[in-house]
Amino acid sequence: MEWKRNMGTYRVFGGNGWKSYEGSHYMCYPFMINRSFNNEHRWALTHIACGREVGNFRLLSIAKDCAKELSEYTHWYLPTTDLVLESMKDSGDKQEIMDIVQDYRGK
Repeated sequence: MEWKRNMGTYRVFGGNGWKSYEGSHYMCYPFMINRSFNNEHRWALTHIACGREVGNFRLLSIAKDCAKELSEYTHWYLPTTDLVLESMKDSGDKQEIMDIVQDYRGK
């Protein structure tokens, strides 16, 4: 995976819908890494298509490593949260993916 650092506007989806933010962020489809809005000292791994945070991590390098491992699952190339989750559930990969994210969060 090759990450591209950008400075400017990016969008994430939260409890109040889509919001635009200014700042540095890293893009490598299907993921983006930005500062977490749940914890400003951590990096958020965000699914670009649906704007949802997959997890947040202590170091940028850990977020990138997690994204690399998760990118092997084709579910991330679907456009909505519902389709991603349905695909994970139907294939039986959901718990495995959640375990991967949890492992990286602890690093």
